[in-house]
Amino acid sequence: MIRLRWLSTLTAVLLAAGSNLEAQTTAYVGGSVWDGTGASIMRNVTMVVEDGRITAVSRSAEIPAGTEIVFLEGKVLIPGLINTHGHVSGLWAAEDVVDEQDRIRGDLELFAKYGVTTVNSLGDGLAVIEARKSSSPLDPRARLLSAGAVIAGNTPEAARNQAIANADAGVDWLKLRVDDNLGSSRKMPWDAVQAVMDVGNERGLQVATHLFYLEDAKRLIDMGTGM
Repeated sequence: MIRLRWLSTLTAVLLAAGSNLEAQTTAYVGGSVWDGTGASIMRNVTMVVEDGRITAVSRSAEIPAGTEIVFLEGKVLIPGLINTHGHVSGLWAAEDVVDEQDRIRGDLELFAKYGVTTVNSLGDGLAVIEARKSSSPLDPRARLLSAGAVIAGNTPEAARNQAIANADAGVDWLKLRVDDNLGSSRKMPWDAVQAVMDVGNERGLQVATHLFYLEDAKRLIDMGTGM
């Protein structure tokens, strides 16, 4: 109950601020703030948002003339949540949305409504990159980081080409899959893994890895996987 109330309140603030980035200053008055640092909850706080940025959080914040006031008595604000390993594929968009990129944007809107301000999408194809390119910072959606398509080439050449294609598309990470599904499929060869690590080093991209076995994890860490 408390958790849902916090997120609902945060969502209201995010969407209000996000939809008025070019408009007036807004002050959120009378609520409580939990900042996630370990400090005690601040009660009866005023939070001022100007041009989409929080400029003051205190019990005595000065409210500029002409500011829109939103009263939050009995509510608690928390920082935006960051999903460090998520997937954005359009699965959660409304059923009547057909276009793939519109569905992806719908996912990001839903994340924002639940208080998630950033999603790190680790393997959902390159359509998520295109959706991000066509989005505006003013949109009331979660910020998107993406690894693009998961790399699982069976040869160094194939793996390298996949990694380069992802890097050229503008990904934030490279993502490998090193897993034989409990012996039911072929695991990505280690020379192919190294080829992807090489591209990551060349392009300044960290490499995330889907893996299962502890020994593989140790070897991948030695090779340079970052997540």
